[in-house]
Amino acid sequence: MSTRQELITEVQAERKSRTELIAEVDLGRQNALRQELDTVLLNNGQIDNFFKQQPELTNQPIKGVITSHPEPDEFRARLTNSFYFADAYGMDIETAFDRHDGLVGRLWGEGVSSISALEKIVKAKEQGKQALRRELTKKTLWQATKDAYSQAGIRMTKSISGYAEMAGYLNQKLTPWQVEAYDKQVEWGRQMSQAVETYYQEHPEEFIQVKGDGFWNTTLNYLENPIAIYQGMLEAVPMMMEAYLGHITGTAVAKYAAVAPKFLPWISRVQGIAVPIFGEEYAKLRDRGIKPALAMPHAFLVAQGEGLVEEWVIGRRIAMFKGVGQLAQKSMGEMAARVLWGGTKAYTRGLVEEMVQGANRNFWEIVFTDSDTKLMEGVVEEGAAGGLIELAMGGFFAVGQQSRFSFL
Repeated sequence: MSTRQELITEVQAERKSRTELIAEVDLGRQNALRQELDTVLLNNGQIDNFFKQQPELTNQPIKGVITSHPEPDEFRARLTNSFYFADAYGMDIETAFDRHDGLVGRLWGEGVSSISALEKIVKAKEQGKQALRRELTKKTLWQATKDAYSQAGIRMTKSISGYAEMAGYLNQKLTPWQVEAYDKQVEWGRQMSQAVETYYQEHPEEFIQVKGDGFWNTTLNYLENPIAIYQGMLEAVPMMMEAYLGHITGTAVAKYAAVAPKFLPWISRVQGIAVPIFGEEYAKLRDRGIKPALAMPHAFLVAQGEGLVEEWVIGRRIAMFKGVGQLAQKSMGEMAARVLWGGTKAYTRGLVEEMVQGANRNFWEIVFTDSDTKLMEGVVEEGAAGGLIELAMGGFFAVGQQSRFSFL
């Protein structure tokens, strides 16, 4: 009997020790999360602004706020995660806190708790800053596809809002009497443009979040994030369609008008790209408070420059690997040389395209808006990204082999 009782006592003791061990591990985990939060709060100046925006929390010290919460550890983790999201996406802490659950679901799946998300963040942080940034800005192929589609719609809305405001402004200036409809048109354009800006601020995760300092650092960061290259490819597709529609229009007009059979399709392709950019750039400049009289020529010249460069690139993009289907009939040396040469041309073209466009934007910024802007500011980084995206697009079109677009 005593032996049986001793056995029961031993089993109970073992269970107790296991329970205590689990509790100890859990306590250690919670203490680590608390320490992580304290570290974030001590090194982040946004905490004061956050509590100013939360009137019900203002009168309590932060530790009191957390400990008095119904789920203090979840709240602590949610707050900590929000600071990391704010830093990764360049959003304010209030927006990050409000969108916390959506961002966590996007990154790690629905139903993941704040504490589990913080554990993933801490683990990535231990591997370095780049690993942490990749973890916080990662996306699936499907998410990148949806984001590219969303960005196309948002940019179109921005462009339409710019044209609406611009047309209302010009009508006001050209009409000798006051017309209320024009005032409402300007107001509508402003409101739509501001709504787009609000969307940008609240959904920065839809943008390509790869950044870098200098050419090689940016190149490396993009190579480590192939999904960003994929999204960049998709975001270039609408511009190609605009050029093609412009080409169809120009060709039809030239055919029936019997004038400028080659020049008109070319100028139509350029304008097919430049027209949407013009409206978008105008809206962006007005968002910054630039007066319409300066915003219009500024936006027009930026758009024309980008249209010219884009048309030059698009005109060679699809035909870049023309005849690639016959490569299989050639020797390995010829095949490698052809593919390498095509890839080199694609990369160089994308590099030059983005650098020229970046310099074009900065130049007109200097002329019209801010003389302190540096001509090459951000240009090298844009070129590094553009080269890789163009190289990827070249490979994509090589699979297609032949193009039906005769103008290309």
